[in-house]
Amino acid sequence: MGIRSLKWQQDLDPNGFGSSFYAVLNGVPLYMRGSNYIPPDMFMPRALRNPQVYRDTVQAAVDGN
Repeated sequence: MGIRSLKWQQDLDPNGFGSSFYAVLNGVPLYMRGSNYIPPDMFMPRALRNPQVYRDTVQAAVDGN
């Protein structure tokens, strides 16, 4: 099998309300999701005082699939 072709596809909405952007691997459109991690505090020593904050952050990621 392997990777025979990979391209980025952008389709404009026919109604003019945006566009889609996705990868096509071997002729098959791929669905991908992503997320960003935002630290609970910009000063890590202050953030590390409460480990429950990190547990809650990881649990939120699990809950969001």
